Amino acid sequence: MKVTCCQNRPKRFILERDEPELPMIGDFVDLEGARYLIRRVERVAREALAYVVRD
Repeated sequence: MKVTCCQNRPKRFILERDEPELPMIGDFVDLEGARYLIRRVERVAREALAYVVRD
């Protein structure tokens, strides 16, 4: 599944990558050397948008 990680405020695209499963709200992910908290996940067909905030 293709997962696109982005921030809502300020709105910005961070990273797009393939994941074996849908990310869970409350999990932490390492993106570009920084740790981010997943705040919201929206599934769109076979893709997902994960809205994150920097930890």
